[in-house]
Amino acid sequence: MHQLLSPFRPLRAVACSALLVLSVGCAEFEFAEQDLTFRYAEGDDRIELNVDTRGIFATPKGWGKSESEVVAAGKERIETMAGGARNFYLMTFPFIVDLESDWDEGDEDWLTKEQRGRLWNQIRENVSVKSARAYSDDAAEVALAQRVEIRNAKAWLAAINELVTLGVKHELEENAEDPIDPTKVYGTAASRGNLRAFVVEGRDWVSLDAEALVVRVPMTPYDLALSMKEFLAEAKVATESSGSKNSWTDRRNSAAGVGIFERLEELEVKDGVVSFRFPMDGNGRIHWSFRMPRHPDAKKFAAAFEAEELK
Repeated sequence: MHQLLSPFRPLRAVACSALLVLSVGCAEFEFAEQDLTFRYAEGDDRIELNVDTRGIFATPKGWGKSESEVVAAGKERIETMAGGARNFYLMTFPFIVDLESDWDEGDEDWLTKEQRGRLWNQIRENVSVKSARAYSDDAAEVALAQRVEIRNAKAWLAAINELVTLGVKHELEENAEDPIDPTKVYGTAASRGNLRAFVVEGRDWVSLDAEALVVRVPMTPYDLALSMKEFLAEAKVATESSGSKNSWTDRRNSAAGVGIFERLEELEVKDGVVSFRFPMDGNGRIHWSFRMPRHPDAKKFAAAFEAEELK
Protein backbone atom coordinates (compact mmCIF):
# COMPACT_ATOMS: atom_id res chain seq x y z
CA MET A 1 0.00 0.00 0.00
CA HIS A 2 1.41 3.39 -0.95
CA GLN A 3 1.89 6.51 1.14
CA LEU A 4 -1.34 8.27 0.26
CA LEU A 5 -3.03 9.61 3.38
CA SER A 6 -0.70 7.59 5.57
CA PRO A 7 -2.08 9.22 8.74
CA PHE A 8 -5.17 7.11 8.15
CA ARG A 9 -3.22 4.05 7.00
CA PRO A 10 -4.78 1.67 9.59
CA LEU A 11 -8.33 2.54 8.59
CA ARG A 12 -7.42 2.63 4.91
CA ALA A 13 -6.05 -0.89 5.24
CA VAL A 14 -9.23 -2.32 6.72
CA ALA A 15 -11.47 -0.34 4.36
CA CYS A 16 -9.47 -1.52 1.37
CA SER A 17 -9.90 -5.10 2.51
CA ALA A 18 -13.55 -4.56 1.60
CA LEU A 19 -13.08 -2.40 -1.49
CA LEU A 20 -10.48 -4.73 -2.99
CA VAL A 21 -13.28 -7.14 -3.80
CA LEU A 22 -14.22 -4.64 -6.52
CA SER A 23 -10.69 -4.57 -7.92
CA VAL A 24 -8.76 -6.45 -10.58
CA GLY A 25 -5.53 -5.75 -8.70
CA CYS A 26 -2.80 -3.17 -9.12
CA ALA A 27 -3.30 -0.71 -11.95
CA GLU A 28 -1.50 -1.36 -15.22
CA PHE A 29 -0.86 2.34 -15.69
CA GLU A 30 -0.11 5.58 -13.85
CA PHE A 31 -0.79 9.21 -14.74
CA ALA A 32 0.42 12.74 -14.10
CA GLU A 33 -2.87 14.68 -14.01
CA GLN A 34 -6.50 14.05 -13.24
CA ASP A 35 -9.60 16.19 -12.89
CA LEU A 36 -12.50 14.58 -11.08
CA THR A 37 -15.88 16.30 -10.95
CA PHE A 38 -18.59 14.91 -8.67
CA ARG A 39 -22.22 16.03 -8.89
CA TYR A 40 -25.20 14.77 -6.93
CA ALA A 41 -28.59 15.39 -8.55
CA GLU A 42 -30.78 15.06 -5.48
CA GLY A 43 -34.09 15.22 -7.37
CA ASP A 44 -33.11 12.24 -9.53
CA ASP A 45 -31.03 10.58 -6.79
CA ARG A 46 -28.16 10.33 -9.25
CA ILE A 47 -24.39 10.81 -9.03
CA GLU A 48 -22.55 12.10 -12.07
CA LEU A 49 -18.78 11.68 -12.33
CA ASN A 50 -16.55 13.21 -14.97
CA VAL A 51 -13.02 11.81 -14.90
CA ASP A 52 -10.33 13.29 -17.14
CA THR A 53 -6.94 11.58 -16.79
CA ARG A 54 -3.84 12.84 -18.64
CA GLY A 55 -0.16 12.02 -19.03
CA ILE A 56 -0.80 8.27 -18.76
CA PHE A 57 2.11 5.83 -18.80
CA ALA A 58 2.58 2.10 -18.17
CA THR A 59 4.06 1.23 -14.81
CA PRO A 60 6.38 -1.80 -14.38
CA LYS A 61 6.60 -1.63 -10.58
CA GLY A 62 6.17 -5.04 -8.99
CA TRP A 63 5.10 -6.70 -12.20
CA GLY A 64 8.29 -8.66 -12.86
CA LYS A 65 7.67 -8.28 -16.59
CA SER A 66 9.52 -6.74 -19.50
CA GLU A 67 8.85 -3.16 -20.58
CA SER A 68 7.10 -4.33 -23.75
CA GLU A 69 4.79 -6.60 -21.74
CA VAL A 70 3.96 -3.79 -19.32
CA VAL A 71 3.23 -1.34 -22.13
CA ALA A 72 1.01 -3.90 -23.85
CA ALA A 73 -0.95 -4.55 -20.65
CA GLY A 74 -1.39 -0.82 -19.99
CA LYS A 75 -2.51 -0.22 -23.58
CA GLU A 76 -5.04 -3.03 -23.37
CA ARG A 77 -6.49 -1.56 -20.18
CA ILE A 78 -6.81 1.93 -21.71
CA GLU A 79 -8.52 0.48 -24.79
CA THR A 80 -10.93 -1.45 -22.58
CA MET A 81 -11.82 1.64 -20.57
CA ALA A 82 -12.11 3.82 -23.69
CA GLY A 83 -14.54 1.21 -25.01
CA GLY A 84 -16.91 1.88 -22.11
CA ALA A 85 -15.90 -0.78 -19.59
CA ARG A 86 -16.88 -0.03 -16.01
CA ASN A 87 -13.25 0.17 -14.90
CA PHE A 88 -12.08 3.18 -12.90
CA TYR A 89 -8.80 4.46 -11.51
CA LEU A 90 -9.34 7.53 -9.34
CA MET A 91 -6.48 9.47 -7.81
CA THR A 92 -7.07 7.94 -4.38
CA PHE A 93 -6.87 4.31 -5.47
CA PRO A 94 -3.76 2.19 -6.16
CA PHE A 95 -5.89 -0.29 -8.08
CA ILE A 96 -8.39 -0.50 -10.92
CA VAL A 97 -11.99 -0.78 -9.72
CA ASP A 98 -13.59 -3.41 -11.95
CA LEU A 99 -17.38 -3.66 -12.14
CA GLU A 100 -17.35 -5.91 -15.20
CA SER A 101 -16.00 -9.14 -13.72
CA ASP A 102 -18.08 -11.62 -11.78
CA TRP A 103 -17.69 -11.67 -8.03
CA ASP A 104 -16.94 -15.35 -7.49
CA GLU A 105 -18.31 -17.18 -4.49
CA GLY A 106 -15.74 -18.10 -1.89
CA ASP A 107 -13.38 -15.21 -2.61
CA GLU A 108 -14.33 -13.57 0.68
CA ASP A 109 -15.34 -15.91 3.47
CA TRP A 110 -16.46 -12.97 5.59
CA LEU A 111 -19.43 -12.42 3.26
CA THR A 112 -22.47 -14.67 3.12
CA LYS A 113 -23.90 -15.75 -0.22
CA GLU A 114 -26.83 -13.40 0.34
CA GLN A 115 -24.59 -10.43 1.16
CA ARG A 116 -22.33 -11.06 -1.81
CA GLY A 117 -25.18 -11.30 -4.31
CA ARG A 118 -27.19 -8.40 -2.93
CA LEU A 119 -24.29 -5.96 -2.53
CA TRP A 120 -22.65 -6.85 -5.85
CA ASN A 121 -25.91 -6.37 -7.75
CA GLN A 122 -26.59 -3.06 -6.00
CA ILE A 123 -23.09 -1.71 -6.58
CA ARG A 124 -22.57 -2.92 -10.14
CA GLU A 125 -25.97 -2.60 -11.81
CA ASN A 126 -26.47 1.05 -10.87
CA VAL A 127 -23.20 2.20 -12.48
CA SER A 128 -22.97 2.95 -16.20
CA VAL A 129 -20.38 4.65 -18.39
CA LYS A 130 -22.26 7.19 -20.51
CA SER A 131 -19.22 8.03 -22.66
CA ALA A 132 -15.49 7.29 -22.75
CA ARG A 133 -12.62 8.00 -25.09
CA ALA A 134 -8.84 7.91 -25.26
CA TYR A 135 -7.24 10.98 -26.76
CA SER A 136 -3.94 12.80 -27.16
CA ASP A 137 -3.62 15.62 -24.64
CA ASP A 138 -1.82 18.97 -25.03
CA ALA A 139 1.53 17.31 -24.30
CA ALA A 140 0.89 14.64 -26.99
CA GLU A 141 0.54 11.99 -24.28
CA VAL A 142 -2.23 9.48 -23.67
CA ALA A 143 -5.37 10.76 -21.95
CA LEU A 144 -8.69 9.18 -21.03
CA ALA A 145 -12.04 10.90 -20.47
CA GLN A 146 -14.93 9.07 -18.80
CA ARG A 147 -18.45 10.25 -17.98
CA VAL A 148 -20.10 8.01 -15.40
CA GLU A 149 -23.61 7.84 -13.97
CA ILE A 150 -24.63 6.16 -10.70
CA ARG A 151 -28.39 5.69 -10.38
CA ASN A 152 -30.24 5.16 -7.08
CA ALA A 153 -27.34 6.93 -5.43
CA LYS A 154 -28.53 6.64 -1.83
CA ALA A 155 -29.07 2.89 -2.08
CA TRP A 156 -25.77 2.49 -3.94
CA LEU A 157 -23.92 4.40 -1.23
CA ALA A 158 -25.66 2.33 1.45
CA ALA A 159 -24.27 -0.81 -0.22
CA ILE A 160 -20.76 0.66 -0.22
CA ASN A 161 -21.12 1.59 3.46
CA GLU A 162 -22.30 -1.92 4.32
CA LEU A 163 -19.46 -3.53 2.37
CA VAL A 164 -16.85 -1.41 4.16
CA THR A 165 -18.46 -2.15 7.54
CA LEU A 166 -18.38 -5.89 6.87
CA GLY A 167 -14.73 -5.69 5.80
CA VAL A 168 -13.71 -3.63 8.83
CA LYS A 169 -15.61 -5.95 11.16
CA HIS A 170 -13.79 -8.91 9.67
CA GLU A 171 -10.39 -7.26 10.07
CA LEU A 172 -11.13 -6.32 13.68
CA GLU A 173 -12.07 -9.89 14.48
CA GLU A 174 -9.07 -11.31 12.62
CA ASN A 175 -6.58 -9.02 14.38
CA ALA A 176 -8.17 -8.78 17.82
CA GLU A 177 -5.50 -10.99 19.38
CA ASP A 178 -2.54 -9.68 17.36
CA PRO A 179 0.25 -9.35 19.96
CA ILE A 180 2.80 -7.85 17.56
CA ASP A 181 1.49 -4.52 16.36
CA PRO A 182 -2.06 -3.49 17.32
CA THR A 183 -1.78 -0.36 15.14
CA LYS A 184 -2.10 -2.70 12.16
CA VAL A 185 -5.74 -2.80 13.18
CA TYR A 186 -6.30 0.87 13.89
CA GLY A 187 -4.59 3.66 15.83
CA THR A 188 -4.55 3.78 19.62
CA ALA A 189 -6.71 1.68 21.92
CA ALA A 190 -9.18 4.54 22.34
CA SER A 191 -9.60 4.99 18.59
CA ARG A 192 -9.97 1.23 18.12
CA GLY A 193 -12.77 1.38 20.67
CA ASN A 194 -14.39 4.15 18.65
CA LEU A 195 -14.03 2.04 15.52
CA ARG A 196 -15.67 -0.99 17.10
CA ALA A 197 -18.56 1.14 18.39
CA PHE A 198 -18.99 2.70 14.94
CA VAL A 199 -19.20 -0.75 13.34
CA VAL A 200 -21.59 -2.14 15.96
CA GLU A 201 -23.91 0.85 15.53
CA GLY A 202 -23.86 0.40 11.75
CA ARG A 203 -23.10 4.06 11.09
CA ASP A 204 -22.38 5.46 7.63
CA TRP A 205 -18.80 6.02 6.52
CA VAL A 206 -19.94 8.27 3.67
CA SER A 207 -23.14 10.25 3.16
CA LEU A 208 -24.26 12.96 0.76
CA ASP A 209 -27.01 15.41 0.00
CA ALA A 210 -27.40 18.47 -2.20
CA GLU A 211 -25.08 20.47 0.08
CA ALA A 212 -22.07 18.26 0.74
CA LEU A 213 -20.30 14.93 0.70
CA VAL A 214 -19.33 13.82 4.23
CA VAL A 215 -16.71 11.19 5.09
CA ARG A 216 -16.59 9.86 8.67
CA VAL A 217 -13.59 8.35 10.45
CA PRO A 218 -13.92 6.95 14.00
CA MET A 219 -11.02 8.55 15.86
CA THR A 220 -10.17 10.42 19.05
CA PRO A 221 -9.14 14.11 18.91
CA TYR A 222 -5.67 13.05 20.08
CA ASP A 223 -5.21 10.63 17.20
CA LEU A 224 -6.63 13.17 14.77
CA ALA A 225 -4.03 15.73 15.84
CA LEU A 226 -1.22 13.21 15.37
CA SER A 227 -2.60 12.15 12.02
CA MET A 228 -2.88 15.68 10.68
CA LYS A 229 0.64 16.46 11.86
CA GLU A 230 1.95 13.45 9.95
CA PHE A 231 -0.11 14.40 6.92
CA LEU A 232 1.35 17.91 6.86
CA ALA A 233 4.85 16.45 6.97
CA GLU A 234 4.07 14.09 4.11
CA ALA A 235 2.42 16.83 2.09
CA LYS A 236 5.85 18.38 1.62
CA VAL A 237 6.83 15.34 -0.45
CA ALA A 238 4.48 16.49 -3.21
CA THR A 239 6.54 19.63 -3.87
CA GLU A 240 9.92 17.91 -4.03
CA SER A 241 11.90 17.81 -7.25
CA SER A 242 12.63 14.70 -9.26
CA GLY A 243 16.08 14.56 -7.66
CA SER A 244 14.71 14.01 -4.16
CA LYS A 245 15.11 10.77 -2.24
CA ASN A 246 11.40 10.10 -2.66
CA SER A 247 10.23 8.40 -5.85
CA TRP A 248 7.88 9.92 -8.41
CA THR A 249 5.16 7.62 -7.11
CA ASP A 250 5.68 8.77 -3.51
CA ARG A 251 5.41 12.40 -4.60
CA ARG A 252 2.37 11.61 -6.73
CA ASN A 253 0.56 9.95 -3.83
CA SER A 254 1.27 12.88 -1.53
CA ALA A 255 0.03 15.29 -4.21
CA ALA A 256 -3.20 13.31 -4.47
CA GLY A 257 -3.75 13.63 -0.72
CA VAL A 258 -3.19 17.38 -0.91
CA GLY A 259 -5.62 17.62 -3.83
CA ILE A 260 -8.33 15.85 -1.86
CA PHE A 261 -7.98 18.02 1.25
CA GLU A 262 -7.96 21.24 -0.75
CA ARG A 263 -11.73 20.77 -1.10
CA LEU A 264 -12.27 20.20 2.62
CA GLU A 265 -14.48 22.89 4.19
CA GLU A 266 -15.24 21.61 7.67
CA LEU A 267 -13.74 19.12 10.11
CA GLU A 268 -15.81 18.16 13.14
CA VAL A 269 -15.04 15.79 16.02
CA LYS A 270 -18.12 14.53 17.82
CA ASP A 271 -18.81 11.39 19.87
CA GLY A 272 -15.53 9.80 18.86
CA VAL A 273 -16.02 10.34 15.11
CA VAL A 274 -14.27 12.81 12.81
CA SER A 275 -16.46 14.16 9.99
CA PHE A 276 -14.78 15.56 6.88
CA ARG A 277 -17.20 17.77 4.94
CA PHE A 278 -16.67 18.49 1.24
CA PRO A 279 -19.20 21.11 0.08
CA MET A 280 -20.90 21.34 -3.31
CA ASP A 281 -20.24 24.56 -5.22
CA GLY A 282 -22.92 26.85 -6.66
CA ASN A 283 -23.48 24.39 -9.50
CA GLY A 284 -23.92 21.46 -7.15
CA ARG A 285 -20.47 20.01 -7.88
CA ILE A 286 -17.24 19.10 -6.13
CA HIS A 287 -14.13 19.35 -8.27
CA TRP A 288 -10.84 17.68 -7.31
CA SER A 289 -7.64 18.32 -9.27
CA PHE A 290 -4.40 16.38 -9.20
CA ARG A 291 -1.21 17.69 -10.81
CA MET A 292 2.26 16.21 -11.09
CA PRO A 293 5.17 16.74 -13.48
CA ARG A 294 4.85 14.59 -16.59
CA HIS A 295 6.66 11.26 -16.45
CA PRO A 296 9.34 10.46 -19.09
CA ASP A 297 7.74 7.07 -19.78
CA ALA A 298 4.55 8.76 -20.98
CA LYS A 299 6.07 9.46 -24.40
CA LYS A 300 7.00 5.79 -24.79
CA PHE A 301 3.48 4.81 -23.90
CA ALA A 302 1.95 7.23 -26.41
CA ALA A 303 4.18 5.76 -29.11
CA ALA A 304 2.50 2.38 -28.61
CA PHE A 305 -0.79 3.79 -29.90
CA GLU A 306 -1.70 4.41 -33.51
CA ALA A 307 -2.70 7.99 -34.35
CA GLU A 308 -6.33 7.03 -34.98
CA GLU A 309 -6.60 5.45 -31.53
CA LEU A 310 -6.04 8.82 -29.83
CA LYS A 311 -8.59 11.05 -31.54
